[in-house]
Amino acid sequence: MLDLRYSFALFVSVALSTVAAFAAPSPAPVTPQLVDAAKQEGKVVFYTSIELQTAEKIAKAFESAYPGIAVQVERNGCERLFQRLAQERDSNIHSADAVECSDMTALLYWKKQGWLAPFVPVDVAEKWPAAQKDPEGYFATERFTLSPIAYNTKLVKPEDTPKSFADLLDQKWTGKIVKAHPSYSGTIVTVTFELSRELGWDYFKKLGQQRVMQVQSAAEPPKKVAQGERPIAADGGEYFMLQIRDQGGPIEPVYPSEGTPASSSTHRTRTPPGC
Repeated sequence: MLDLRYSFALFVSVALSTVAAFAAPSPAPVTPQLVDAAKQEGKVVFYTSIELQTAEKIAKAFESAYPGIAVQVERNGCERLFQRLAQERDSNIHSADAVECSDMTALLYWKKQGWLAPFVPVDVAEKWPAAQKDPEGYFATERFTLSPIAYNTKLVKPEDTPKSFADLLDQKWTGKIVKAHPSYSGTIVTVTFELSRELGWDYFKKLGQQRVMQVQSAAEPPKKVAQGERPIAADGGEYFMLQIRDQGGPIEPVYPSEGTPASSSTHRTRTPPGC
């Protein structure tokens, strides 16, 4: 049996800067001086690939914790955020204060380009495992999620659900599957890499013959399934599936017998005087 549970990429949110560093800075507590400096700027621009409703909840929680500092959420797929940031840098535009991205290669590229500001919050320094943070202080893991299969509980009986990725190739699911696209979503880039490595690229060639509904974001397959547009999702963010289910939506995740692709994420605020 294949085990994908421990094969994951980082979802990371990072601070943006033109400054490069070679050693992690000292841990920085959230001091009144830091908060006051942030209030002078008044706003944090947050580029993120987190599902929009979830990202907005995070923003509201931050605003509640730090009154007087607004959060402007700019939500898009990680691959689109990668393109947007590159275009803005080419035009000498510096809009984003913090960026969260589900494709680890984007973070490595931004760090190499010198676009990230090193900043280590105290809780990251004290509580984060070494493997989940950049040794030079540029990014650290923020969230962890799985990308399972899912089904509509009104359209598919539990005993009839696909129990594995291989089951998705059964002809009975032809024209009934929805899947996100790796050119848009960093989560799906990770999932595609993991599954192609473990199951082989032929798996995707066969899946492509199933007349799959192709959508963009990893948040879209759960929506399509819950709305009944397709009864089966081949992938998607587990956290959003669970949110829809907890709100009464007819969706249930399935954790494939081969193992479930997983990914995790980080958050960073900008160095003083920003926040």
